[in-house]
This record gives sequence, C-alpha cells and structure tokens, in this order.
Amino acid sequence: MEDLTTAGQEIVDVALHTGELKALTGLLDYIEGGTSHDELRELARRLARDLILRARDGVQRVDDHREAFTYADERR
Repeated sequence: MEDLTTAGQEIVDVALHTGELKALTGLLDYIEGGTSHDELRELARRLARDLILRARDGVQRVDDHREAFTYADERR
C-alpha cells in the first residue's frame, strides 16, 4: 500500500499486449480469491479493476480509475 500512496508519482506509459493485461489481472484475481488476508484481497480486486478500466478508457482517464490508491490511502 505504501507504493500506491507515495507522494509525487508520475504517470508513465506502459505498452501491454492484451494477453499480458489479461494475465496480470488474472493474477490479481487469483490473489483476491486465494488469500485470507482481507486487505490484500481487496487491494488486488481494486487494482485489477483500475487496470481494466484504464485499458478501456485510455490515459486521459488515468486519474479517474484510482480505487486501489484510494483504498490504500484510507488505510495509511
């Protein structure tokens, strides 16, 4: 959570193949369902959702899809 809430973060361009994005979000889904740690499960769920929505909406909406940041920031 500390990495998500570090001050002064820049937006970076990361090119992913659709399969790479699917694999990454699948891994986050696996963590969400496979851990008994409630905070980690919720963080993985929100981060996967952020990535999917950013891929759909593009860089112009990057700041609109920050559920994982909000969740982590509330727990600091």
